[in-house]
Amino acid sequence: MSITINIEAQLADLSETVRDEIARLLAGNQASKLLEAMKYSAISGGKYLRPFITYNVGKIFDLSIQDVIVAAASIEIIHCYSLIHDDLPSMDNDDLRRGKPSCHKAFDEATAILAGDALHTFAFEILSSENFNKDAEIRCKVINLLAKSIGMNGMAGGQMFDLQYEQLEVSEEEILTMQKMKTAYLFSVSAEIASILAKSNDIERLAIRNYGLKLGLAFQIIDDVIDVEGTEKHAGKKLGKDELAGKATLVSKFGIDYAKMKAHKLSQEAKSHLLALGDRDYNNLIAIADFVIARSY
Repeated sequence: MSITINIEAQLADLSETVRDEIARLLAGNQASKLLEAMKYSAISGGKYLRPFITYNVGKIFDLSIQDVIVAAASIEIIHCYSLIHDDLPSMDNDDLRRGKPSCHKAFDEATAILAGDALHTFAFEILSSENFNKDAEIRCKVINLLAKSIGMNGMAGGQMFDLQYEQLEVSEEEILTMQKMKTAYLFSVSAEIASILAKSNDIERLAIRNYGLKLGLAFQIIDDVIDVEGTEKHAGKKLGKDELAGKATLVSKFGIDYAKMKAHKLSQEAKSHLLALGDRDYNNLIAIADFVIARSY
C-alpha cells in the first residue's frame, strides 16, 4: 500500500503555516532574552512531521482547520522543547540543530534550559484555553494524553533509558521500549489528539493511535540509520554521535540492514492500521509513512 504524493511540498506548506501560528501564539508576550530563545528554537526549520500527522488526521475527520493548526502547533512546541533539552551538554551534547547552532550555543546553557521549560508549559497553556476548544472535557483529554506521553512513562523516561543504556548490552525489546517512550509516543499523540477533537469512535481512535506508534518507531530507527550513513547537510545536525556515545540502537546491535528491514516492517504495519478507517481519505498518512523510511535512501 503505497501512494505517490509530493509530501515534501506539503510539508513545506504546512511548516510555514505552523510557524506562523506559533509566532501568533507567542506574540504579545513581553520582549525578553527568554522569548527570543523560545522563538529561535520554535520558529525554525525542521520537517514538521508531527504537525503534519495531526493536521491530516484532522482533515480525515473534517475538523475545523484552526483547531487542528493550534493542536499541531502545540505538538511542535513540545517537540522543540525536547530538542533544546536533548542538545544540552548534560544530555546528548549537540552543537547543531536544524542546520544552525543549538539553543545553548546560540544563547547559553541557562537560557536554553529556561527556554525549554517555558515552551513545555506554554503548550499546555495553549491547550487549556477556551480559545483552543470550548469543550472542557475534550481539553482535559487532550492535555492528559499529551502529559502522559512526555513524562516519566513517556519521553522523559525514554530519554533516561537512552542515557542509562549507553555502553551497555541491552535486548531488542529494551531498545524498542526505550524508543517508543522517547519518540513514538509523541507521534502517537500527534495522531490521536485530532481523533479526540473529532470525538471519533473507539475503533478509529485505536487505529489512529497504533498508526502513530508504529510510524514513530520506524522514524526513530531510520534516524539511527541516518546517524551512520547520512550527511550532516541533509540531517541538519552532527552525525556519528550514536557510535561515539555507545548508544543502544538496532543499528548498533544488529546492523544497518536489519534496522532498515525493521523500519520497513513497522511502516507497513502503521499503514495497515489505517484500514480500520474504512473509506476515509487517508492517502497523505500512507504517503508520510513511506516518506519516513525513505529519508536515508
